[in-house]
Amino acid sequence: MTEAIPAAKTVAKSKATSKKTANQPWAQSQEAVAEHIWRTLSAIDCSQHVKEKGNLSYLSWAWAYGMVMDAFPTFRYKVNPVTIYNDGTASVSCTVGVQLGEFSVQRDMWLPVMKTSGRPVSICNPDSMAINTASMRCLTKGISMLGLGAYIYAGEDLPAEKEEEPAYQYQQPVIESSQPLKPRQKLESQAGVDAADFMPRLVDEEGAAQVVDVMLSIGKATCKTTNELRGYWTKNGSTINAIEERYPAQHLRLNKSFIALSGELPNSNQEQQQ
Repeated sequence: MTEAIPAAKTVAKSKATSKKTANQPWAQSQEAVAEHIWRTLSAIDCSQHVKEKGNLSYLSWAWAYGMVMDAFPTFRYKVNPVTIYNDGTASVSCTVGVQLGEFSVQRDMWLPVMKTSGRPVSICNPDSMAINTASMRCLTKGISMLGLGAYIYAGEDLPAEKEEEPAYQYQQPVIESSQPLKPRQKLESQAGVDAADFMPRLVDEEGAAQVVDVMLSIGKATCKTTNELRGYWTKNGSTINAIEERYPAQHLRLNKSFIALSGELPNSNQEQQQ
């Protein structure tokens, strides 16, 4: 492992620290040592040393390296070979670690070689300067895995905020016919076409919930008998089957709601008798 070479004074301090380690209560297990390192470094206030560039917040690698060396002189790091991908982009990685007594705590970190101005974007065919900059940023991020400034990176891996899509609004279909439709015919025709454009909405749970809500609204507004409701369900079978396959919870809600609505509607025979 390629290591950063400490100064002579640091080496002496490192040996003295190692002698004291065995007597420390936190030096009894690997987990206890890892917790001790984390608690020590995460307690350091980095707020006055955070810098901003583009949309990124970061610590100076020199400051982070100095702080972790002050706390743990046995800190070591290794910068791994650069990884080049087929599209010409690249990533760097490093391993950081602290040796306390017989226990060694190591963490790995990686980072794409990217521009930091504006929205972060990977660089194609990066030059040596871009690779060096990314390597030192990766080292700083690796140190954060031991506890120093870890909170700074909280949320950086969240997806970019998407623009909110306009709420889906149902539009009543226009039914063209050379002969005017009777009220009953119009209801039956609509029952077969209202959900025709629902399939593109079934991309996630929220979209499926919207489809179910609209289908229930149409069913209540257009179906006056149980036979009409049954026909509406049948004619939209492909959409309903897709909901059942992808979103069982929404299908269960749709099914229970249709059963409840069916109990509220008269059947065709009752309507004729009235």
